[in-house]
Amino acid sequence: MARGDSVTDSYVSIGSGAEVAIQPASGDEWMMLFIGVSSGDVDLKGEDGSNESGPISFPPQGDDSSAHNQLDEGHPADCFKLLLTNSQYVSLQENASAGETAMYCAIKTKD
Repeated sequence: MARGDSVTDSYVSIGSGAEVAIQPASGDEWMMLFIGVSSGDVDLKGEDGSNESGPISFPPQGDDSSAHNQLDEGHPADCFKLLLTNSQYVSLQENASAGETAMYCAIKTKD
């Protein structure tokens, strides 16, 4: 895969209570542009291999005036720019009793 190529996964299965990492291979760098989830209660967290942030909050959109820290049905997709490396990446954590699906889109910026 070359720089500028799309890094997209249209079906990421997240089991009940599970956490799934979105992590480039060693030496690669991705610019994450979009994450969406099917429904439910999914947190996006920052990771560095040893530590993780709490859920990342998203700014208000449209007429919704409150920040969100979960990707859910009321706020199912977010467009943003987030630089990911093998040592600085994100994970999706499912917090409800049923599994979820997610998708993401990124551009490879370095190899």
